[in-house]
Amino acid sequence: MRIPSILTAALLVTAAFGTGPAAAQQQGPWPNRTIKLISPFNPGGAIDVLNRVLAEKLAARIGQPVIVEAVPGANTIKGAEALAHAPADGYAFMITTMSTTVNNVVLYPKLPYEPGRDFMPVTQLSLGSVLLVAPVDAPYSVAMSRVSLRGRRRRIGRSALGRGGSGRRRICTARYCAVTMAST
Repeated sequence: MRIPSILTAALLVTAAFGTGPAAAQQQGPWPNRTIKLISPFNPGGAIDVLNRVLAEKLAARIGQPVIVEAVPGANTIKGAEALAHAPADGYAFMITTMSTTVNNVVLYPKLPYEPGRDFMPVTQLSLGSVLLVAPVDAPYSVAMSRVSLRGRRRRIGRSALGRGGSGRRRICTARYCAVTMAST
């Protein structure tokens, strides 16, 4: 995996703006010490794995250690809180999803961080997809329609939904589909 040049440039820009140009000059050239990459998801999950791969490649590129600190819990709120309270010196970052900056603001009336005040977007690293998958021997085709699913739903019973936390995009999408199919 190759880290895009834009990521390195974005980290440099963020480091400079984290404390202002004067403070950045007092510290010397960036980076001159270990960088912390906060992972607000459980170790071993997709975003955590992405964090660890990027940390290894970024460390090789910039010549400083990049450690991944797992701070999972509360639908990314714990990790976001850790970043919000980290010194604004350009040595703490977090790779996260829209759950942290959009969904949590809507779902939770009181957060220990304010995305617009406490965080600065650096770059988009990836795009996610929402997939509906079924066992290979399921009684419907890959290109099923709402009508065919509704008819088969009576015969095959209820569907089960596995979820990774409240307010996640896949949960909202699944709930929307369930409501839509129930009303047709």
